[in-house]
Amino acid sequence: MAAALLFNSDGDIINAWTSLSSIMDHLVREAEAAFLAISKASDLLLQTLIIAGDSSLVTESFQLDPLSSLMPWKIHYLVIKALNLLRRCSFWFIIKIPCDDNFVAHSLAIWATAHSFVGAVPPSFLLSRGLWKFDGAKPP
Repeated sequence: MAAALLFNSDGDIINAWTSLSSIMDHLVREAEAAFLAISKASDLLLQTLIIAGDSSLVTESFQLDPLSSLMPWKIHYLVIKALNLLRRCSFWFIIKIPCDDNFVAHSLAIWATAHSFVGAVPPSFLLSRGLWKFDGAKPP
């Protein structure tokens, strides 16, 4: 399961999404999460985007030449698709954050996996970063 969150400049969650992944490889799942975030931001026609992820290999891959032999082959296609979407942005950059700082996305992915939930998660379902309104039910 991949999870993506959209935060505003105050750190409040505006949108959250999950998508199903049949791939068990951690690197591919991290790249899928980055692509999910970028594709949803593109759907919203956002022009300025800061992408944060906790995988060094994924974040570094966005800085490489797409033809570089340093790009991991198993995420190459996702990075290329994401870079094509990012061409629509007037400004973007990607940063590597500590794994602990990505707790909300990880929690969302774990919750979505446990409940077989795929799609948009209403912001009202999320109490705050990392705190869930969890009562055993799927979000509305």
